[in-house]
Amino acid sequence: MKVQLVRNTEKLKIEIGDSTFFYRRILDKEKNEIAAKHTKLGLTNWEAAGMEMVKLCLIGWKNVHDEGTVIEFDKSLIDFLPGTVLKMILPLLDSIDGEREAKTTKNSPAAPKS
Repeated sequence: MKVQLVRNTEKLKIEIGDSTFFYRRILDKEKNEIAAKHTKLGLTNWEAAGMEMVKLCLIGWKNVHDEGTVIEFDKSLIDFLPGTVLKMILPLLDSIDGEREAKTTKNSPAAPKS
């Protein structure tokens, strides 16, 4: 495995079911700033920090539906993605190599069933 520098211009993808999500990895500086923002009295709210990281790094999607209609990517709609999808994307934001592509199919136990 090659170690790739993290660039905020990279575009990686994960396929979940029939949908594709595009993201970039997070810079350590960004991760530290977000964690500090969500830390009070020495305790970090990792759920809030993780959501902010996903909102920063999720840069697109294909074949995501709202009430049966395919919708275009809109950062304001990230809050409405299923938690399972967000939990699958979050660990990818800190991967070592920029060539990593993750794929999950409908039949995978990690993917939600429709």
